[in-house]
Amino acid sequence: KKAKEVHEKFGAPWVVKSLMPSDMGVHVVNTFNELVDAIEDGVSHGESIVVGELIPGKREEAHTVSGYRGEEVYAFPSSVGDLAKNLHQHLGARHYLKSSFVLHSRLGVYLTDLAFLPDLNPNSNFSKCCEQVAARPRDVIEHILSL
Repeated sequence: KKAKEVHEKFGAPWVVKSLMPSDMGVHVVNTFNELVDAIEDGVSHGESIVVGELIPGKREEAHTVSGYRGEEVYAFPSSVGDLAKNLHQHLGARHYLKSSFVLHSRLGVYLTDLAFLPDLNPNSNFSKCCEQVAARPRDVIEHILSL
């Protein structure tokens, strides 16, 4: 029944994933039967799931920090930096915002995810962006905590 509702709202391909980190994994499906199977996988894992339209394109993450380097909202360099700054302000993000996008050459820019805490892993996109602008991730985190 749920697969039919999804199918009626928007066409394939679909992405089916858990709302929370889990063992379920992410399904990219192209047919109605695959959609049914992916939804059943979520049910079998006891997960709350989300089904979305797969938008192909280049993935881009943008990190913004309030009051960093003398700017009201500082955006680490990216092709969507200005958009991320506007989003940061519009959402009223008080300290930090990571915005994830898909850039499609014909369809435009799609917001796919938001996070209000940076990934502190040394190999994370956040850490790499800090390094690109000669900032230590630790110093940026200390700035965020001071807010």
